[in-house]
Amino acid sequence: MPIVPTPKGVLDRVRRDVERNALRARNGIRLVAGVDRPGVGQTPKDVVWQRGRSQLWHYRNENVRHSPPLLIVFSLISRSYILDLTPGNSFVEQLLEAGFDVYLLDWGEPDERDAHNGLEDYVDDYIPAAI
Repeated sequence: MPIVPTPKGVLDRVRRDVERNALRARNGIRLVAGVDRPGVGQTPKDVVWQRGRSQLWHYRNENVRHSPPLLIVFSLISRSYILDLTPGNSFVEQLLEAGFDVYLLDWGEPDERDAHNGLEDYVDDYIPAAI
C-alpha cells in the first residue's frame, strides 16, 4: 500500500524545491551576465606553436618523471578546457602531478574562416606541423 505524505512533508518538499529553484535562477542570471564565471583552464601553460586559431600548449611541469611527452589532440567540436576545469578538478593537473610532460592541441573557436577546412586539413597539415 502506498505511503500518503503528510501535509508537513509536502510543505517541506515544496520549500526545498523553491529554494533550489531560486538558487538555480540566481546562478543562471550570474552566468548570463558574466558575473562569477568559473575560472577554467588555469593550469600554467605556454603557447609553443600557433596557426590560425589553433594553438599547441605546453603545460609547465618541473617534476617530469615519464617520457615520452603526452600529446593530447582534443575534439574539433568540444572546448579543450573540459580537461582543465578548475584547480583540483583537472585531468591535465592530475597528469602533471603524476609526472607527465603534457602538450595539448587546442583548435580554438571555429568560425566562417574555417568553413573550407576538411578533416584531412587537420590530420595531414595541422597535427604534423604542431608536432
